[in-house]
Amino acid sequence: MHRRHLCSDQPGLTAFVAAVLTALASATTAGEPSWTMTFDFNDGALGERVAGLDAAGGTRYTTEQSYEGGKGAVLNALRGKENYGRWGGRVGFPTRLRKGDEIWWRVRTFWPNGMDYSANPRLKFLRVHTCTATGEHRGYNDIYINVPGSETPFQFIYEGAHKWSRIGRAEDAMVPDTWETYELYLKLGESSVDDGGRACVRFWKNGTLLKEITDRKTLKLADDYVDCALLFTYWNSSPYMGQIVYEEGGPFQLKELVTCDMHADVRFRVEKIAPGAVYLQDPERDWRKKVRPFRVLNVGEKLTGLTSKNTCTIKEVLHTHPLTDIKMYVDDMVLTCKEPKNRDAHGNPFIGLD
Repeated sequence: MHRRHLCSDQPGLTAFVAAVLTALASATTAGEPSWTMTFDFNDGALGERVAGLDAAGGTRYTTEQSYEGGKGAVLNALRGKENYGRWGGRVGFPTRLRKGDEIWWRVRTFWPNGMDYSANPRLKFLRVHTCTATGEHRGYNDIYINVPGSETPFQFIYEGAHKWSRIGRAEDAMVPDTWETYELYLKLGESSVDDGGRACVRFWKNGTLLKEITDRKTLKLADDYVDCALLFTYWNSSPYMGQIVYEEGGPFQLKELVTCDMHADVRFRVEKIAPGAVYLQDPERDWRKKVRPFRVLNVGEKLTGLTSKNTCTIKEVLHTHPLTDIKMYVDDMVLTCKEPKNRDAHGNPFIGLD
């Protein structure tokens, strides 16, 4: 991820700098932090990269969709790539948040009809980064979006504890062509409410509390801290899988490594087998080294299983998703560590729909 240098002649950047200065001015120098960061996406130049989202190469100001004010932010991702450093963005906090502090994060989303949000195994959504006392990466408090059609549409995990919490029912899944409002709350602590501590997580959709999680910590150790929030960030490994339709030959074994007669030095792993088709993934775990089978392999080439010795001739090479880029929109994003005035139906403070 590359940080953009601040430049005063960009209107969106100027608005972001003003927002940060306001947040810093409201942050206490001692005791509890007190700041709010607001992104209405109305002040940036059309088509310009969104200021303040420093991992947002594909996030730009737009008038295509807007919740309010006539402008929003459009997020773009390229099929066949994880889009690391391009999809979504990162917001640095004016001050660090520590044990006992709270954060509320609201964002409006709009998924156009036909934009598939499938990922392998699920899509990162709202992420709050935690660090060790010495500033090393500890892990994220993550809200994930499960694949379309899941009985549970969302999940939470704190990577410092590696325990999942399911959120919502099938009817709570994202609705296409509709502005929806999501909000995440974290009470920071190394011990959950259920374990006698104060750590707690809440998640709302359209003003309705979908889940209160009281059995998960949000910091690994008491002196850890939080420094930023990430919106989406990348598409896991799903875009790297290629669907290979073959015209002759037999199926391979699941998880078997296969090679191609034209690329003998490249290996692929069989992830799924279907009638007349096989799904291939790169065995290399490092996303920087993935070879993208749908870009390497071509019609007419032959595949050979290293274990089964079975072969097949490639008839067609497809993505696991439609051959279209991904586009969705966000608007009206707010992050604050100050307790909001609104209350939900259970009396919990939240930013809400205002």
